Amino acid sequence: MGFYLGYALSLYGRSQDRLSHVLVSEPFENSFDFFYPTPYSHVLQTKDNKLADTATAIITLAEIPFVSLRHGLPVGLLTGQASFSETVAAAQTALAAPRLELNLRGRYIMAGSKRIELPPAELALLAVFARRAQKNDPALAAPAKTAYDMPWGELFMREYRLIIGILGNGDATEIALRQGMEGEYFSQHKSKLAKFLKTALGPAAPAYIINDGGTRPGRYSLTLSPDAISFTP
Repeated sequence: MGFYLGYALSLYGRSQDRLSHVLVSEPFENSFDFFYPTPYSHVLQTKDNKLADTATAIITLAEIPFVSLRHGLPVGLLTGQASFSETVAAAQTALAAPRLELNLRGRYIMAGSKRIELPPAELALLAVFARRAQKNDPALAAPAKTAYDMPWGELFMREYRLIIGILGNGDATEIALRQGMEGEYFSQHKSKLAKFLKTALGPAAPAYIINDGGTRPGRYSLTLSPDAISFTP
């Protein structure tokens, strides 16, 4: 139980929290009759049938350092609603080297050991940049806000059709992008994708989020290394 209490504090402890342990000198540590060092002489019988005076007992409060992993947990887990194993898995994901596996037909990704279900449009957008990162292609400019971009629309729809399948109902998306993709559509779904990832991964999310490169106009890419990305056949 002591181990689990310390482990829980390591997972959830805040910067101001402290872990301490009370140490009792021998031979009082295992004596059921000892409660505190008395200011007067009080002789009792210890566990090994010897006599000891409680006035000579020494109490030490020892502070135990612990590694705080709280910063690596998604916000949803900090509410205490997740199980212990789920919390540990989330901490391991945050500390591990990022790896991304995309299962288009299953409509989910594996971000490290974390499975995340994604809507088709957000998954398709992530797949576009994942394939480019696999090939070390340069960062890509977003579609213009005031015009339709046909090559961008075709790039997106190629992934989208792999997700929904031949019999999937993609008519609404097909119609929306029949002239190409515009900047508003791109921004909307990029923001939704980032929200899904942040909710599921917390501080580990940035490695999987489409990055604008910090420039204006932005040029977007997925910064994962090619060998950290895979697609389920």
